[in-house]
Amino acid sequence: MLDVAKYPKKTYTAHIDFADGSYVNLASQGRIDKTGVIVGFHHTNAEYAKNYNLTVQSLLSGYDTYRDGIIAITDGHKIVASNDESMVGKNVKENEVVRKLRNNGKIGKLVRVQNKFEGYYGSMDKSRDYYIYVYLPECTVFEIVPRNILYALAMYITLLIIIQLIKQSSERKYLVEQNKREKEYKEKLMESAKRQNRQTLQRRNFYSE
Repeated sequence: MLDVAKYPKKTYTAHIDFADGSYVNLASQGRIDKTGVIVGFHHTNAEYAKNYNLTVQSLLSGYDTYRDGIIAITDGHKIVASNDESMVGKNVKENEVVRKLRNNGKIGKLVRVQNKFEGYYGSMDKSRDYYIYVYLPECTVFEIVPRNILYALAMYITLLIIIQLIKQSSERKYLVEQNKREKEYKEKLMESAKRQNRQTLQRRNFYSE
């Protein structure tokens, strides 16, 4: 991370998972006005991460892996949801197709990738902090009529929109809860200040008598 201090145009980013299920996304960049490094980070608590991943996973339960293809949603490092449940929780590097789509694919573009055994057609997209991959074996693609392919792509776009709406809703709920806690905290501070003020006045009255 400190290497960016020597190269101000260079940016360092990282995703750090914690044992409790929470994670931190951070980025750093060297300063151009003087020596130093600017670091920014965002911590997502375990409860929010777990609830969000479970909600997304439930949306994928109705998608058939043969008819609709494999759908995988990642945080950039780990597969957090998929209609193939055996993939959930695994590192992206463990899935050769997903890894090649990430390295060779372009957002919203259908591409062909090859693993050790067969070829696949797929595409990837990004929704804020998450990546969505959809792919089908090459042999299956040529068995399915174009109408079914268009159907799968339409479902994929719908899923992307739903995920975005869920995330926005979750963020709003989280902000409301944070505002509620801050309000309660401020009220406690005000009450404490009033109590301290009353005690101070009582002491003054006592010593003045």
